[in-house]
Amino acid sequence: MSKYTMAGLTSWLFSGLILLFQAISSVMGNEEKFAFKSLSLVSVVGQEHFKWIESISWAGIQNLVSFLVTMPLFILLFCIGILFFLRKKSNFCVALHSSDFCDAFLSREIYSGEFGAFYFAIKI
Repeated sequence: MSKYTMAGLTSWLFSGLILLFQAISSVMGNEEKFAFKSLSLVSVVGQEHFKWIESISWAGIQNLVSFLVTMPLFILLFCIGILFFLRKKSNFCVALHSSDFCDAFLSREIYSGEFGAFYFAIKI
């Protein structure tokens, strides 16, 4: 196994452990007050360490970073694990219309007028 596979599996393991412990803690709580409290980076590290987000000048990036630090930690770790698994591949390409476009894009044999649908390609 490669180091990216190990990092992805480790990220998924910690994601599962956090989800398991949160589920156990919510079940052990009061019967009248059964609530699943999810952890986020803000709740783990503290709000004072994320004051710099407010100083980001672009609103879209500010909203994205704010979303990432307030999303549940187990989902964040799961998504990081997926990114490690995608990094393992040398060429990752998703095409909604044709994989010929991706092959041409990755081999740099594409003409500017061949765009018939939405395509997404990454050369890692």
